[in-house]
Amino acid sequence: MKPTITKQKDIRGRVRSHCATIGPVTYSSAVSAADAIVNCERETTAALERLDRGTIIRRWNGHIYIVSPDAFGWRAWCDVFSQTDYYIGSSGTREEAEDAILHHLASIVWTHEDDDHAFVATLPERMRADLLKRFAWYRAMKTFMAQGYTDDQARQMIADGIVPAVA
Repeated sequence: MKPTITKQKDIRGRVRSHCATIGPVTYSSAVSAADAIVNCERETTAALERLDRGTIIRRWNGHIYIVSPDAFGWRAWCDVFSQTDYYIGSSGTREEAEDAILHHLASIVWTHEDDDHAFVATLPERMRADLLKRFAWYRAMKTFMAQGYTDDQARQMIADGIVPAVA
């Protein structure tokens, strides 16, 4: 792998930084061209190692989601997205990308009719508490709005810790 090196100059023509590029991976360094090359090669090697980990295709709650490697980390897609070319990018681990898409998917398909605890029971433990808080927030918003409060008023009341009265 041999990177392409370019110089970024200021308005006076002085070299401000060096950019090393291998395929879609670009790394800029104000230190030196050698530093840019080393870091670009490191990022490219990491991208190739992600390819070795491979793509996962799984099903949750009747929906399919895919987590696959790309040049900058991981990308995740699920079948509830309205566009087939839309995805969520993640620069962390494959597991973090999978958690992100599961969290996103759960937030999309949850309804007010669901039993919240049963709904999250099949998800990883590490994300359940956050989703339960999110669903409680949605329920509070729905209750306040049904009581005639505006969106802004309902949000402020929830932020202030006011619990909606249930009839």
